[in-house]
Amino acid sequence: MRTGIIWRGQVPISSISVLRKPALADSETAGYVNISLVGEPDLVMVLKEPAMLERLLGRKKEVRLVGLSVDETGTFQKDVSSRFVV
Repeated sequence: MRTGIIWRGQVPISSISVLRKPALADSETAGYVNISLVGEPDLVMVLKEPAMLERLLGRKKEVRLVGLSVDETGTFQKDVSSRFVV
């Protein structure tokens, strides 16, 4: 995944537990990052295990919850969810 030049990292689909709507407490949770370019995320990707994302200038952050803003949220959620490994 990559959002412009700000965040980048790799998260295998098999590492995604669920895609869900954001909760108010997400931003206060350790291991949360909002990689939306502007504003609040449309979805939160919950990971089965922590992943390392790299920020501009090489700063790294271990994450378990990733806030995303995507076009066509429902289509994206359905497509990614259909690929989950159970």
